[in-house]
Amino acid sequence: MKTKLLLIAFLFTSITYSQCHRLVDAGNTFVLALKTDNTLWGWGANYNGELGDGTYQIRPTISQIGNAANWLAIATGGEHTIAIKTDGTLWSWGSNTAGQLGDGTTVKKNTPIQIGTDNDWRAISTKGFTSFAIKNNGTLWGWGQNNISNVGLGFYSLNITIPTQVGTETNWKNIYAGFDITVAIKTDNTLWAWGSNLYGKIGVGGFTGNYLSPIQIGTDTDWKEASTGYHTLALKQNGTMWAWGNNSYGELGDNSNINKDLPIQIGTDTDWLNIYATNYSSYGIKNNGTLWTWGSNTNYEMGNGTTTNISIPSQINNETNWESISPRGSHVEALKSDKSIYHWGANHGILPATIVTTPIQMANNCLLSVENFHSDVAVQLFPNPANQTVTINNKSNQKITSIVFIDMVGKEIFTLNKNFESINVEKLENGMYQVIINFEEGLIKTVKFIKK
Repeated sequence: MKTKLLLIAFLFTSITYSQCHRLVDAGNTFVLALKTDNTLWGWGANYNGELGDGTYQIRPTISQIGNAANWLAIATGGEHTIAIKTDGTLWSWGSNTAGQLGDGTTVKKNTPIQIGTDNDWRAISTKGFTSFAIKNNGTLWGWGQNNISNVGLGFYSLNITIPTQVGTETNWKNIYAGFDITVAIKTDNTLWAWGSNLYGKIGVGGFTGNYLSPIQIGTDTDWKEASTGYHTLALKQNGTMWAWGNNSYGELGDNSNINKDLPIQIGTDTDWLNIYATNYSSYGIKNNGTLWTWGSNTNYEMGNGTTTNISIPSQINNETNWESISPRGSHVEALKSDKSIYHWGANHGILPATIVTTPIQMANNCLLSVENFHSDVAVQLFPNPANQTVTINNKSNQKITSIVFIDMVGKEIFTLNKNFESINVEKLENGMYQVIINFEEGLIKTVKFIKK
C-alpha cells in the first residue's frame, strides 16, 4: 500500500508542474495517449468504440477521453484497448469479437469497463485479437482469440473470454503480444514464445506448425526486450539487436529477403535502446536518441519521403530526441523527448492528409507552469548512460529536496530524500528513465537517464 500511495502522490504533484504526453500507442486506425497527469487522450477512427469516449464517432483531432485522471498504462490492439489504473485494476473497451476485452462476452464496449475485481495487475500487452497481463506475483494471464492457441494454454479453442492463467509459473517479467504469436521474458531473462511458427517467427527452428504453450528460445539468459508482428525483434542486455521470422521486405535488417527460423544478430552495434516490430516493418531507437527504420515502405512507413523498401537499419533525419515509437500496420506515431507526438505513413482517417511521407508534429499539448518548472536549473547527472553509479552535480543556489526515478510507463521505481550526490543505479533494469529532481520553492528539473 505504501508504494501505491507514493506513486499516486508523485503523479498528483507532477500535474502542478506539467501536463505532457508520456505514452502513445496506436491501433489499426486510432491512437491513444497518456499525459503525465494520467488523463487519457485519443483521436482517429472509432467504429467499434476503440477510443472509449462513449460514442462511435471519429475524432479527427486529439481530445480528452472521459474525466478520469488515474490511468497508469494502456495497450492498443487492432480495434480495442486494455489498460491499468493507478490502483492496479484492469480495464478494457472497443471491439470484442474474440473476447479480447475479457469481460466474458463478445459484445463491443464504447466506454472503459473493469475486468474482474483484482487490483494487482502490473503489465499488459495486446495486438490483434488476443490480450495478456502479468500480475504482481509474476503470473501470466491471457484471453481472446485462441484458434491456434494464441493464448498459450496448450489447446485450441474458439475464444477465451475471461483472463485465464497461462501455466503455473510465477516468474514472468514482460510480455509482448503479436498478431498470432506472443513473446515473453522471464525474471531470469530467458526468452519464450508461443503461437504460429509460420515464417519461423517462433525462433526455435523450422518454418511451420503451431506451439500451443510457451517454449524457450535458445538458452541465453541475457534478453532485455522484444517486439513481434510477422517477425520478431529482440534486444540483449549488452545493447545488441537480434531478429528472426518473416523477411519479405527486409524487415529483419540483415540486408536480405530470406526468412530466418533462429535468432540472428543484426549488425554489430551495441547501443540499441528500444525496438519495435509491426506487420512488415521495423523500428529502433539508439541510446543517443536517434531513430532507425527498415522493412516495408509501401505507405511511407520508413518516414524518409520515399516508398523504397529498406533491408538494413537506416537513420531518419539527424534528430537525437526520439523517445519512443508506436507503429501499427502502415502508420506510425512517435514521442519525442519534449513530449510532442509525431506521425507518418498511411492515414486511415487519423489525419487530414491522406499520406504523410516524413514525420510531422501531431500534438504537443504540454502545459507548463512557468513559475514552477525551470528547465534551466543548473543541475547535471553524469555519467549518462551509466551502469553502476551516477552523480548529481548541483550548480544552482537551490537545495534539492528529493529525487524520483520514473520508468517509461510512469511507474515510480524509487525515491531519494537524502544523499543526493551519488546514486547507485546498479539494480535498475536497463532502459530509459525520467529523473525528477525536486528543489525548494517548488522548482523541478526533469532529466532523461539511460541505464545500460
